Amino acid sequence: MNRQYIQLAGLDGSNPLAFLAALGLLRSAARIRPCSKLCWSTGSFYAVLHGWEPEERDALADAAVSAITTACSILSETNYPSVIPSVRVKPCRDFCRAAIVSGDPMHLGLASSLSCEGARYLWEPNARQKKQGVQPEERARGSRLCNADNPGGKRLIGMFRQFPRILATTIAGESRNLKSFVTAVFDSWEYHSSGDYAGAVKFPAFRWDPAENRPAAHEAANPDGDNLPSIPGANALAVLGLTFFVTAPTPEAITACVDREDRRDRFTWPLWEMPLGCDAISSLLVNSSLWIDPLRRTKIGVASVFRCMRQTTDNGSHFFLDSFAI
Repeated sequence: MNRQYIQLAGLDGSNPLAFLAALGLLRSAARIRPCSKLCWSTGSFYAVLHGWEPEERDALADAAVSAITTACSILSETNYPSVIPSVRVKPCRDFCRAAIVSGDPMHLGLASSLSCEGARYLWEPNARQKKQGVQPEERARGSRLCNADNPGGKRLIGMFRQFPRILATTIAGESRNLKSFVTAVFDSWEYHSSGDYAGAVKFPAFRWDPAENRPAAHEAANPDGDNLPSIPGANALAVLGLTFFVTAPTPEAITACVDREDRRDRFTWPLWEMPLGCDAISSLLVNSSLWIDPLRRTKIGVASVFRCMRQTTDNGSHFFLDSFAI
């Protein structure tokens, strides 16, 4: 009898980017095969996807590419704002209404996680904008996890929309595309920067991976121009992984698994041993009280819990620091 699971050694659950990417891969797989479930190997913490046989890795990559392309289309066709931390209320409301009408789990997941219409605040224009006659307006706050990309954390969606085009490139004389980058996520990671690619306009690195933390580069006059080492396929999947983290309608836009300590955001996530589907994982992540306590977590099959802090530089760059077990 064939094994009904695929071991993904490249997705180490102790790495925040790999954790988000594994969730994104599950979301992709469940669109094709609803019985798909995810768990984590005891001790080594790598992801294990159930409901797929090892010989179906190519089909799994196709499912991931389809989901990424679909998400890009949804965000483009609905004109969702590229700037996440501060979203105008009307586009946010329209995006949520369109998600309800479509009933697409991907669309609904993006609507509930990227921003929240109920988390509003009064946005004030800067001095230059005031001279141009720009008036203060009410805006919706975005997910705290969406802030971990380029300086200011603003262009995650705009960059994500470009993934299929940017990743159709050449590396070491070999033609690459989105599927090849997604497949590369399954095994040991090989880091590249945009300087390695021929014709890449901007290499997508959202700074969810502690390996992307280069403090010296963030002190430069234009750190956005630096080529960060990154795993493009993992970054693409991680955006889909955001759909598991609901943003609550509170003044501070509380995001599941994200809280603050010493005025810094911190991201805390569990690794579970029993295969769980999308709905069960969403419930688990929202109810952190079930797994923060070491005594309670073992009763529900949570083997480990990891945490990482998010550092913000003087110029507004955000990045995750190394994770640690709690």
